[in-house]
Amino acid sequence: MTYNKSLEADLSRLSYLAGINNDEYNPTVKIQTIQSFFYHVLIAYDIYNPNTELGRVKLYTLENIISRCDCVMYSTRELQSYYETLNPNSIVMPNFLDVDKRYKDIKPANWKILADEQNIPYNDQTILIGFFGSDSHIGDLSLLEFPIMEIVKNNPNVLFTIMAGSDLILTTLIKKWKIANNKFLYMPYQNINEYLSYVACFDIGLAPLHNNIFNLCKSNLKLLEYGALGIPYVASKVANFQRFQIESKQVGGFTCDDQNEWIERINFLIDNPDIRKKMGQSLKQYVYNQYDVKNAIVLIANIFRTLYA
Repeated sequence: MTYNKSLEADLSRLSYLAGINNDEYNPTVKIQTIQSFFYHVLIAYDIYNPNTELGRVKLYTLENIISRCDCVMYSTRELQSYYETLNPNSIVMPNFLDVDKRYKDIKPANWKILADEQNIPYNDQTILIGFFGSDSHIGDLSLLEFPIMEIVKNNPNVLFTIMAGSDLILTTLIKKWKIANNKFLYMPYQNINEYLSYVACFDIGLAPLHNNIFNLCKSNLKLLEYGALGIPYVASKVANFQRFQIESKQVGGFTCDDQNEWIERINFLIDNPDIRKKMGQSLKQYVYNQYDVKNAIVLIANIFRTLYA
C-alpha cells in the first residue's frame, strides 16, 4: 500500500492492523511501503502540514504505523535513511512496472483531436516534447521555463505538451510563462487509466526536479514509465534519476545540471530523429528486462520467508 493524498481509509485500516487504537495487538504480519518523504510535501499534500492539528495527527499516526510494522519497504535508499530510526526492519524495494498489463499493448491517443479543439497547428511533422505530473511539480517546472520558451521559439514544428492538473497548467504556463497559445498542448490529468495512452505520443519525455529533500527521496518511476513506452528522456541530475542514468549506461536519455544543458540535450533529440528513436527503443528494452514486476517476485518471496522464519 502506498501513501497518497487520499489517505483516510488507509490510515484507519493500518492503524487497526498495527493495534494503535485497539486494546490488543493484532498479530497480522504487517508490511508497509513508503514512497514519499512526508515532512516536505506541503505543496503536494497539505494534510501533512506539521503546522496544523490535522497534519501533526497524520504524521504521528504514520510514525506509529511504521514503528509497529514487521517490515517497512522503501522505494529509495534516501527515503529509507530518513525513516529507518523508526523501525530497523526495513529494506529498499525499487519500483517495478506491470509491463504486460499496463504498457505492452498501449494504444497511443490522438493528440490531433485535442490540437484541433485548442486551435493548435498539428501535422505529421509535429514533435511533442512532453511532461506529465501532479500539481506538486509547479516549482519543478520552473527549471524548464527558459529552455522551453527558447526551444519552441526556434523550432516551428515543436509543441510543449503537458498532462497535469488544471492549477499547474493555469499557474505555470499561462500566467507565469505566458507561453504562446499555439506552442503548447494540454490535457488535464483526470483518469489514471488513460494517461499512458497520451504520454505514449511524446517524442521526448521531460522530468524536471529541484534538488531538495522531497525530490532526493523520489524514485526513478517517471523514467521507467517513459522507457516502457519507448520515449527517450531529458531529466534533472538528481539522486535516483542520475543513478538510473549510470545504471542503464545512458542508453535512453540525458540528465542536466543547468538551463543550457536542457536546451542542448532537448535540441539534440529534436534534430536527430533516428537517434531519438533508437534511444527510445533501447530504453524500452532495458526497462522491460530489468524492471518488469516479475523480477520483484524473488525479492518479495525472500521478505516473507524471513518474516515467517
